[in-house]
Amino acid sequence: MKLPLSVLAERLAEKESFLERVEAEKTHPSPELARKLEKELNITLLEQAETLSGAALVESSKRSGSGARTLGDIVEFKSKEKKK
Repeated sequence: MKLPLSVLAERLAEKESFLERVEAEKTHPSPELARKLEKELNITLLEQAETLSGAALVESSKRSGSGARTLGDIVEFKSKEKKK
């Protein structure tokens, strides 16, 4: 069962419309929102970067369509894990 975005928005105290934009990759979540998503969904979104150039490489790979998961993929993935 996929977690409705409205429920996730309520749990995170965020607007559903903003989470829709994050899911559609029209905007990126702030580090604070990413941490809330990590905690609520029991996932990892942020990585510890060892150098500034390394952080820039991680960010550019997200923008290039490298197959990174969207918020919708993550929510669906977590719910599939629960079924097992």
